[in-house]
Amino acid sequence: MNVRNVFIFAAMAVWAGSASVSATNFTIQQITNNTVDDLFPALYNDTLAWSRGGTLAYKVGANLTTTAYAVTQHFDPIAVYGNNIAFNNIKAYNYNISTQSLTELTPYSGAIFELDIYQNTIVWQHNTAPSFGEVSIYTLPSGPLTAIAPGVFNVHPSIYGNQIVMKGDTDIQLYNMTTQQFTSVPGSNGGYFPEIYGNSIAWMDMDRTKVYYYNGSVTQEIFAGSFPVASDGGSVEIFDDIIVWSALDVEDGGADYEIFVYREGVVEQVTHNDYNDWNPSIYDTIVVWSGQSDSDWELFSTEVPPLPVVPPIPEPLSICMMSIGMLISALRKYLA
Repeated sequence: MNVRNVFIFAAMAVWAGSASVSATNFTIQQITNNTVDDLFPALYNDTLAWSRGGTLAYKVGANLTTTAYAVTQHFDPIAVYGNNIAFNNIKAYNYNISTQSLTELTPYSGAIFELDIYQNTIVWQHNTAPSFGEVSIYTLPSGPLTAIAPGVFNVHPSIYGNQIVMKGDTDIQLYNMTTQQFTSVPGSNGGYFPEIYGNSIAWMDMDRTKVYYYNGSVTQEIFAGSFPVASDGGSVEIFDDIIVWSALDVEDGGADYEIFVYREGVVEQVTHNDYNDWNPSIYDTIVVWSGQSDSDWELFSTEVPPLPVVPPIPEPLSICMMSIGMLISALRKYLA
């Protein structure tokens, strides 16, 4: 072994200890297996509700209950909180799991879109003139029903605590129910389909190719795809600091929609298949979505694990000293 080879060997031994973050191997489980379309899952704790063949179904733990209540088949028609399942069947309804009772929430005629629920408060977008694009608030169990800024264009509402986030005329608006004041979310011009959790908000851009994340102080772009995000398959969803969405698969040249996840500053693709996966819902670290795995849509789930801890890379000076030390040791053995 000559001196040059000794030095190369020493350098290789030092750099072999460096680590990098690799793609997570997500374990995916199939929840349903039938001959009807299972769509629009909404998850809260151990309660999962969805549209099963066009009607409302739900599971509490492993116990399945089906109903005869029809569900509108687009734009986030189901939301769950505790024992309450809010859903859209042209009008807004609430189904109480404990009492198995149904309450109609909209006394007026006309369609509603995109409802959400937090504790005993349900919000939705009213889509009938003259109040097209008006956000309504309903307090369970029996009202009142109020409108936010009647006549002002606001759509795609999402609620957490006393705050409702929505798309305004030009940007994302945050409405405080206590002060009844609106605030523009920084860097949200042209934003669509916002979702809120705590002080954090996620949304997509007007072209549906990018995803943005506001952590309460700073807005950052976390995803810039070559193909649109699946707005028809559900909006971006957020729980704590984990964000999930569906977008066309870059690996397959935009051939189908796949599920993506963002946490701890890293975006990863969850699904890798040749069929559409969309409309994800997240609670804690569990994600549920619809996948068109055969002739109909089924429900799938996965758990989002923490990213692996990456050991810090040694400082250049430390690397240099280690290399010199190893080189001297190797030379001594060679010359002995």
